[in-house]
Amino acid sequence: TPAGPDAPQGEREARAARATTAADARAAPGAGPRGEKDGDGARAGGEDGTAPGRAADAPEGAARESTARDDQARRPADRPAPKKPKTRDLDDTLAYLEALDPQIGDAMRRYRLAKTEAETTQRETEAETHRAEKDAKSFARIMESAELGYPPAQFGAGIRKLLGHGTDADPQEALRLLNRAADQNYVSAQRVLGFLYAKGIGAPQDLARAHFHWSQAADAGDKVASEAREMVNPLMTAQQVIESKKMMSRWSTILSEVALPQPDPHQRKAQSEELREAAARGDIARVRALLALGVDAQSTDEGGKTALINAAWRGYERVVEVMVEFGSDPDFTDENGLTALSWAAINGHRKAVEALIATGAETNPVDEFGMTPLMRAAWNGHREAVAALLAAGADASIRSKKGETALDLARREGYQDIVTLIQSRR
Repeated sequence: TPAGPDAPQGEREARAARATTAADARAAPGAGPRGEKDGDGARAGGEDGTAPGRAADAPEGAARESTARDDQARRPADRPAPKKPKTRDLDDTLAYLEALDPQIGDAMRRYRLAKTEAETTQRETEAETHRAEKDAKSFARIMESAELGYPPAQFGAGIRKLLGHGTDADPQEALRLLNRAADQNYVSAQRVLGFLYAKGIGAPQDLARAHFHWSQAADAGDKVASEAREMVNPLMTAQQVIESKKMMSRWSTILSEVALPQPDPHQRKAQSEELREAAARGDIARVRALLALGVDAQSTDEGGKTALINAAWRGYERVVEVMVEFGSDPDFTDENGLTALSWAAINGHRKAVEALIATGAETNPVDEFGMTPLMRAAWNGHREAVAALLAAGADASIRSKKGETALDLARREGYQDIVTLIQSRR
């Protein structure tokens, strides 16, 4: 009886040797049902130390006689024989030939896999390059406003220099920009400078200067800075306390001699609210005026929404651009993890979506519900916003916490035009 296609090679050769004599066949190494069923079907090495599944002394003639059966056995028994193509199509012909020769077929599969991986890597590299170019343009716009003397832009540029966002990381340059904003009484810059000097980032560690900057911000009503000042007090030497007081004395003199914006905490809060309201109604002139006064571009309402989020939510793309130019972070999230881009997508504001993407906003931020801007736009039936996001490289394969993609959401809501659009970009 011919050996089955799954039998080890030694088993096939041994069975071939039975053609000589029945006695020889019974004596052949590995013959019999025990060898066929040992373990998982691949026998361990023979008692004489030969390689697993190999017969030690299979006759040369028997090996030649088994060659035809070996060739047939290379294809698994449960794999159907390939069918010849009925048409003269090159692709069908090559597929048939690959199926005929398992070695070629396996090589071609490996080649296609390697090609797919290379193409994926290339796409990711291109996307990263595109993102870097957008970030660089965004930083250049912010720097233009910073050099004109606007504190929010100086603060935003300083943070980007610190993090290397859209530019090379340069802690010393970050300190310079933040100090320029702090000198104009920009509270956020003063608070951040306190941490940088306390940690020794961009300059040698200096607790006296850290205490000074926290005192600046605390006197303007910043609660975090006030707590930081109180906590660092016991850690300072007497000399450091004296140095901090001297710096505060000089600062008070400057404030009394120079017309720097110095609103009290209540006035500052009212101006922040006015900025968010102006952004929400698209009043670009008032937005510019308030930012020029040094109103914090990153101030939030009770729900964590900034003026930038309010502008994006209502589709005022010019306000979006101005807010980012003055240092507002496009990737800042509200209490539910939604960015300005998420809100623009929710309401289908294509121009606001494009403006945010142009400023370097993250294309695939995931909120607390596992949703991306693309999912939000698809779920709400905003085809133009979906198209803008896909054109910018939004990832349609991301799944929400419920396991749904943007395509699933559009299909569930019956937006066939969006379904077709997403499928066409695969």
